[in-house]
Amino acid sequence: MGKKVIKKKIINLAVVLACFSYLVTSIILFELFLKSYEEEISREAKQHLTEEFLLVRANVESALFSDVFIANGLVTVLSVNKELALDNFEAFAKTLIQNGRYIRNIGISEGYTISKIYPLKGNEKAIGFDFQTNPGQFATVERARLNKSVVMAGPLELVQGGQAIIARFPVFDDVPINSNYWGGVSIVINVEELFEDTGLYSLLNKFDVAIRGLDGTGGQGPFFIGNEEVFNEADITSVIEIPGGSWVMAGSMMKAPSNTFLNSIIIYRVMGYGLIVSILLLVMLLYRSYYIAHRASMLDELTGLRNRRFAFILLEKFTKDQKKKPFAVISIDLNGFKDINDNFGHQAGDYVLTEVANIILDNIRQTDICCRLGGDEFLILLPRAYKKNEVESVIHKLKMAVNERSFKFEQHNLSLSLSAGYGLFPYDTDDMEELVHKADLMMYDDKKESKIITKSH
Repeated sequence: MGKKVIKKKIINLAVVLACFSYLVTSIILFELFLKSYEEEISREAKQHLTEEFLLVRANVESALFSDVFIANGLVTVLSVNKELALDNFEAFAKTLIQNGRYIRNIGISEGYTISKIYPLKGNEKAIGFDFQTNPGQFATVERARLNKSVVMAGPLELVQGGQAIIARFPVFDDVPINSNYWGGVSIVINVEELFEDTGLYSLLNKFDVAIRGLDGTGGQGPFFIGNEEVFNEADITSVIEIPGGSWVMAGSMMKAPSNTFLNSIIIYRVMGYGLIVSILLLVMLLYRSYYIAHRASMLDELTGLRNRRFAFILLEKFTKDQKKKPFAVISIDLNGFKDINDNFGHQAGDYVLTEVANIILDNIRQTDICCRLGGDEFLILLPRAYKKNEVESVIHKLKMAVNERSFKFEQHNLSLSLSAGYGLFPYDTDDMEELVHKADLMMYDDKKESKIITKSH
């Protein structure tokens, strides 16, 4: 009896030790998982920030240089023939605004006083404005005069209302000596529209971003977006070159992780330490539930293939890949499917669709993806396939497999074949819709050809 008690105690102790070991191991593995997850999310977020950050910088530089230097023509005419430029100012300015994307208005100042502006409507308050009465604006006008080149002012509040960036060009009477200052040309740029179109506002919504260098004064200039805290915690910093100066932009992921990442970490940790005994099962069940729901939204219920939604999400991802990796799409339509449905009912049609789906899966690579778009239409994506003969070989193989297959439903022999066409990315086109359309057109031609052959027989 003593031995049984001892044995029971040993078993109980072993169970306790096993549970303790499981708990400790679970905690360690769980924390390692969270740490790894955190590092991966942070790495991806930083990469995403860097990509968007540099794209925005390039967009802003391109937009500003493009619009600002449109004014060079007017400055040149003013320098050479002021009477001609002033008499035809409205026509010149109208053309420049039409050619620019973000130019709001163009003004001419004689000395330091604005004498002409286009369009006049809405900007009447600016006429007669003396820059010397506004120290902030006068400073940039003087910089342009002293530097004898374009200077960017702003972003700033306009006299006539609204915010803008202003490119100030000095005009001299004695070109090319440029010692006798006559006045200047101001190109007013719609800063809000420019920042929206270049993606800056979108970047601000996702990450912490700060820009300094008001009036093109670079890294030592005042902030006009964000604050110094962003620069102190910056994950990336870059100079935005603008005409006559520069801005410095900094980006930080301080805002980025607060959305999904930190919430998920807190939830996982609370659940983990609160229900540590069942954490692995709970995580697996939650993940499985998510996976099943997500998979169900991407699957065709009848055939088990990926559905139309999945196909076009994946196509969009492939075609927008900056590396432009080649791939092919095959569009498939079944010949004789309507007759089968009409003559033998939808159950026969479902049987045929399921069988064809299995045939396709048996005759393509594991890396290839077959989707049912609806009805008797299928789409196959072949990653890294870019040779015509390679794709045509796949189509031939599929046709032979369908032709050699005997389709029987309730003792009825069913006649079925398939038509197919393909498109190669990016060789045929780099547009998703055009690629699918190209494959569909080739498939329709194949279908017409098969009908002609059938009639001839």
